[in-house]
Amino acid sequence: MKKILYFFVLGLSIFVQNSAYAHTGHQLSYSVLSGFLHPFNGIDHILVMLAIGLWSTQLSTRTIWIFPLTFVFFVLIGGILGQYLSVTGISFSFHEIIIILSVIVTGLIIARFIILPQTISLGLITLFGLAHGLAHGIETPNDHSFYLYGLGFITATILLHLAGILLGYFIHHYKFYRLYRISGLITTVIGLNLLVTYSL
Repeated sequence: MKKILYFFVLGLSIFVQNSAYAHTGHQLSYSVLSGFLHPFNGIDHILVMLAIGLWSTQLSTRTIWIFPLTFVFFVLIGGILGQYLSVTGISFSFHEIIIILSVIVTGLIIARFIILPQTISLGLITLFGLAHGLAHGIETPNDHSFYLYGLGFITATILLHLAGILLGYFIHHYKFYRLYRISGLITTVIGLNLLVTYSL
């Protein structure tokens, strides 16, 4: 049964990963709607935002909102920083590998039900949020559309976090804890596929 599960996870991960990596740098418009839709165009965004919501449900219910809110806050900070660096002409791409690693790390944490010290967990989420924000700040023009696009993107991010939290509540309510492992494995395998693709 475990072998069947792992082969299913591998096959599904490879299939889903073909939906592409989100940070292409090519955007036709920068409206609220395009910002809102952008996270759904890249599997890296979807998985990390869902994963952080899921990850938060594995911990105390008293701190369930800390991880998602921290991620959203540092996406905003990263977006502003990325916009500034773009205007000043500074070019860099280190955030891309961090984004891919965020997929792998969050997947492993969920799959293995790893409980880290809160300071380390928040440090990782801060780093991942900054990287995702930087990617979008760099891609967005330096005008009013930056704020419109950012509003849409942040809204979608919050909704994906909520979806992850609701999935976690479902898992706990029906005691279907294996779904944590399945979700984590799918996320990890897709992250590894992204890493291989990025390295080629």
